[in-house]
Amino acid sequence: PVSKACSTLPDRGQDYASELIEVAAEAGIRDAIVTQFLYPPSGVMADPWSEKATGWVNSAISRLDALASRGDLDAIRQLALVHMQSEFGVKDDKQAIEYLGMYIKQSPPNDPNRSVMQASINSLCGRFDFGANTNPCGDD
Repeated sequence: PVSKACSTLPDRGQDYASELIEVAAEAGIRDAIVTQFLYPPSGVMADPWSEKATGWVNSAISRLDALASRGDLDAIRQLALVHMQSEFGVKDDKQAIEYLGMYIKQSPPNDPNRSVMQASINSLCGRFDFGANTNPCGDD
């Protein structure tokens, strides 16, 4: 019902959408939490290392982590994507590999995203030398 009501509102731009998603995410609405990185405030994209942007990113990651810890596959996938990209200032290939692996372990065998996640792991592991003591690509 909320999304139908919101769809009737006139488009007020990216920052307005970001504000609506932020309010919903803060209220604990799962879909808003999972999609929050798709609607970042313009200031976050303009200066991802600013104090305001860092606070927004950390809050969004914290909410995703809470969902991921309960096994939410969409949250796990979103965390992997956020850590694979540099747009939000939190690029961390080892962390991305851990979330990708978590997704593969927890998803059902017929999940079409499993092959994409495995290909991402293979790509990251093939590109970087993490060192023997910190290698997230080793066999478990």
